[in-house]
Amino acid sequence: MVVWALKRHIERYSPVEIEIDDETDLRNPRRRLAKLLFLSSTVNPIHRADWAHI
Repeated sequence: MVVWALKRHIERYSPVEIEIDDETDLRNPRRRLAKLLFLSSTVNPIHRADWAHI
């Protein structure tokens, strides 16, 4: 069921390449390109706090 829904989402909304903040190493934060499947209505990355409102 989840696989089917994810496949359908990818067909309708192709992954978008966006520059994001990469803070996996807090001593060396940087920006990098990432292909994202889920974006906000303003085409921005979804912040972890935003998931509760979706």
